[in-house]
Amino acid sequence: MNSPKISGRTHLTHYVYIIFLLSLLQSVMPLFLSNTIIRGDGVGYYAYLRSLVFDRDLNFKNEYSYFEPAFSEDTKPVTTTWAKGDVTRTGMVPNTFPVGPALLWSPFYLVAHFVALGLNVLGASIPINGYSLPYQLAVSIGSAIYAFIGLMLSYHLAKRYFSTPVSAMAAGLIWFGTNLLAYVYFMPAMSHAVSFFAVSLFLYIWHRSYGQLTPRRFIRLGALLGLIALQRYQDTLFAVVLLVEWFPWMVKQLKGLQWKKILLLAGNFALLLCFILIVFLPQMFTWKIIFGKYFLNVQQETMGYGFSFTNPKALQVLLSSWHGLLYWTPLIIFCLIGLIYLYYRNRVLGAGFIIAFLLQLYFISSWHDWHGGASFGSRMFVSSTMVFTLGLSALIDRLQHRIRLTWLGLFGVLFIVWNYLLLYQYGSSMITRTGPVSWKTIFDNSISILTMPLRELISFLMPD
Repeated sequence: MNSPKISGRTHLTHYVYIIFLLSLLQSVMPLFLSNTIIRGDGVGYYAYLRSLVFDRDLNFKNEYSYFEPAFSEDTKPVTTTWAKGDVTRTGMVPNTFPVGPALLWSPFYLVAHFVALGLNVLGASIPINGYSLPYQLAVSIGSAIYAFIGLMLSYHLAKRYFSTPVSAMAAGLIWFGTNLLAYVYFMPAMSHAVSFFAVSLFLYIWHRSYGQLTPRRFIRLGALLGLIALQRYQDTLFAVVLLVEWFPWMVKQLKGLQWKKILLLAGNFALLLCFILIVFLPQMFTWKIIFGKYFLNVQQETMGYGFSFTNPKALQVLLSSWHGLLYWTPLIIFCLIGLIYLYYRNRVLGAGFIIAFLLQLYFISSWHDWHGGASFGSRMFVSSTMVFTLGLSALIDRLQHRIRLTWLGLFGVLFIVWNYLLLYQYGSSMITRTGPVSWKTIFDNSISILTMPLRELISFLMPD
């Protein structure tokens, strides 16, 4: 019997999954620098998970105290002060971070718990305390899987408009050539990988059901927006794509005085808001227990700072040597150029993505901590990865008529090399994490890293 033929597309899909499985080896990267994967802001997200599973409460004092030695001097997270005794009006230790990532990580965390129990039965001696390596690796692998699903959704959406090779190339360059990489493998306990997943799922379902006015669609989109809000509140701004879709329709109905259709949309919109609220209930109950309120501006209440919407620092967010989006991740320049070509391919999708990015830019640049503190690049844009993937796909599609895909791919590899060299410098403290970094310093360090094997070989062959 002849074996079935496997298409090139199937081969490509297989390669994508193989590359992802191999890339999981990077999950142990943080352990080369410290004995913990959970660091910085990640402690706040992880504290929910460990406290709910092991202590069955929302008192994080023991979690903060446990991880305090892992905090580096350059981050100085506020949780170190909370661990020393600061409490809220309800007598609880504060936690400004959303509960959503812990909810998404929980299946992986529980699997790790039972795996650890099983290994101990077989003779291992793994601490069953919620802190040991299997538990932390579970969060790391969970973030990687969620991010990969987000990338695959981006890839499949791109394939609706562009060829499989173009879409795959764009997805691969985004995965390895942007700061998404850092928040999947180097700082997986942050919320960025799971927020990228939630946003991508929402945008994919929105696009797939475009034009439908059924209650089921609005329930689904409302639930997904609630899921997004549970990960990172700012990412609910991606709901603007719904307004881009509905605005022309509303104008048409108003001109035609189609009040029944307008009321139908209004009713469905109310349904959407209800399901946002329903899915967001875990965060509201968490706030009530910790802070005594169902709704609050948590950063303002706990740390005393917030937004300056009349003085946005958009240019700094994009171009500053202190984690500027385009300065640290130059591949994004080409993604943004590509959004113009995406607009000409599909005006609603292109306009929706452009407006969503601009809203994110305005919101982030109005934030007190616009540079992201000890961020690797402009981390608050990680949730916009689907936008960047579609933009890059559109640009590659445009350029392939003049330049072979092979050459475009080789050019793209330069951004991957840049990203890994920058991540090495960041992780090894060759560059500061909390201030401006010049390109000259980055290039000098890169040359030093790339020539390190040669210098070590010369040192070995010709010792002093």
